[in-house]
Amino acid sequence: MMKIPEQLKTEESLNESVSPVTSCPKLIWPSVEMGNNGRYTPYDSSVCPIDKPVISERANCHYKCNEFWNRVRSCRALYILDLYLDIFFVNCLYDVIVDGTRDRGTLEEIHLLYGPRCSTGEEFVKIFEKLKKRCKNILFKYNAGLNPGRFPYVHDRFALTDDELWHFGSTVGGAYLGHTALSRGWIGQDANFRKFFNIAFHEAKTNSSGDMHARR
Repeated sequence: MMKIPEQLKTEESLNESVSPVTSCPKLIWPSVEMGNNGRYTPYDSSVCPIDKPVISERANCHYKCNEFWNRVRSCRALYILDLYLDIFFVNCLYDVIVDGTRDRGTLEEIHLLYGPRCSTGEEFVKIFEKLKKRCKNILFKYNAGLNPGRFPYVHDRFALTDDELWHFGSTVGGAYLGHTALSRGWIGQDANFRKFFNIAFHEAKTNSSGDMHARR
């Protein structure tokens, strides 16, 4: 049995006080619906969409999952594990932080773990630089060393909002260009997810990581 490093045990204890999970496990299909103005808008469907125009529109434009991003706005701690984290997610996260700064949002800590191919590109770096400035009152950690060919051999994508665990069939946030689904309402502590995240973060390549601390 693998021992958890003492540093990770400390981080775990710091996160024990979290909001309770109020949502029962359920499946969500990030989709679209036609508005009164004749334009498609994001719509979180509880059933699998089957209309061809809706599916086609969803496959050609980034439509995020409203439920997820609304939850991010109201949570205290956010953990993201996504090997192929994309630029659209980072843009959405930036918007949430900016809005939260204006509205005195609840976010206190953000932890991002993703693959090295995601951290390349001038646009990606610029957004992280903006996040540094916006994270003055937030503990913000990121690591680009997630490798699917190395321990712990991560494949799926996950998010943890306080202690609510989300599982994504594609990009975290639901903005993948295609027919996809996600689930929410799982209890992170019961699933042992935060401990797994901390171990994966520790195992990722340290020379690809960033660590920015600024506590209230």
